[in-house]
Amino acid sequence: MIRVLTNLRELIAAYGIPHLNKEEDEQMEQDLLVALKDMEINSHTRYLSHGNRELVQQSFRIFYSQLRRIFNIIYRKKNQQVDLIILKFHELFKTYEDIYSQDMNLEEPLTDYQYQLLKTELQEKFPALKEALLQKKIEIHLLAEIQSAINHHFNSAVSQICYYHYLFFSKLLQSLTHIAGDNRNKDWERRFIETMININFNHMGFFNRCTELINYQLQILCENHQMMCIDINKLRISQASRDPKLYFDPTRRHLADLLIEYAEQKKSIKPKSIAATETKPEEVNKIEELNKPAEVEKPTAIPTQLFASHINLFTHYMHLAEVYPEDMTKREVCSYVSTCVRTKRGHLVSKDSLEKFDRQKLENGATHVHGILTKMIQAIERDFDHLGGKNRR
Repeated sequence: MIRVLTNLRELIAAYGIPHLNKEEDEQMEQDLLVALKDMEINSHTRYLSHGNRELVQQSFRIFYSQLRRIFNIIYRKKNQQVDLIILKFHELFKTYEDIYSQDMNLEEPLTDYQYQLLKTELQEKFPALKEALLQKKIEIHLLAEIQSAINHHFNSAVSQICYYHYLFFSKLLQSLTHIAGDNRNKDWERRFIETMININFNHMGFFNRCTELINYQLQILCENHQMMCIDINKLRISQASRDPKLYFDPTRRHLADLLIEYAEQKKSIKPKSIAATETKPEEVNKIEELNKPAEVEKPTAIPTQLFASHINLFTHYMHLAEVYPEDMTKREVCSYVSTCVRTKRGHLVSKDSLEKFDRQKLENGATHVHGILTKMIQAIERDFDHLGGKNRR
């Protein structure tokens, strides 16, 4: 199967060498198209005639990898300009991926042309899909994790896009498009999360957002209902699809397994029971005093309308603006904030999370915080004319 590449290699090596006239250049283009057609026919014949299954797979993967390198060379020689030869190469790759999908090496890098196509498709489609999903009341911090994953893989010089990325992101766009276009009345946030579990978006940021949702559900329930809620969630999660070729991160377990494990841990943590003891006579008055009407107990931390990313940004920039005492390090500030400020869902943000400042993950949150600060500045300028530079009353 690999030998059919010989003629193509020779043509690619000669391609781009200046010729005496235009006719020779055109003939070189025609020769390349003929070589691609011949290779397609002969490679299939050699592939199907081989008897040893393991050798067949090994041979195909070597062939596919070498063809990818050849494609990248001609794509660069053409300055990434798309013409009939580039389209024919791409058509060949699609054919091989469809017919020989069981033999594909999922960690094989994409061709340069495939990478550009996938990047362009994500950049063009995801922003509109995100807006449509926000209209369906899907929380922005869940969608932000998808945006973070896209940014990390397609805006990073060190990230290599492989075939399993192509399978995942293609399925992601397909699934989100289906949800965005469905006009039925459903619990779309739950359906969205179930879809992410089915396509195995095992991104740790998304997993953390899911655990926050589980904690939020449980905190408003009594113990018996908590156990029931955990069992229901486990049942739903256990029914997730299990396509072995579909995953975001090959180094982590399936998102369904991670969430089931987390649910099991939550179920094993039960409130400590208080042993019954005999009440002494001198304690009766104290108990009666405690039973008297009293002021409503104040919360142990300030509730807010902010998500964790927003609290992270406020903490970071308030420290930079020297709001806190000069001798307080950022670590100390984060330690205090982690105990006294709650998110919109009622959670405290860990000190470690507050100490991290990941620009890509905080990008969406920064827009929201900037809006809050703008409103605050406008209000101050309205109330104190001299600060705004003109009379705003």
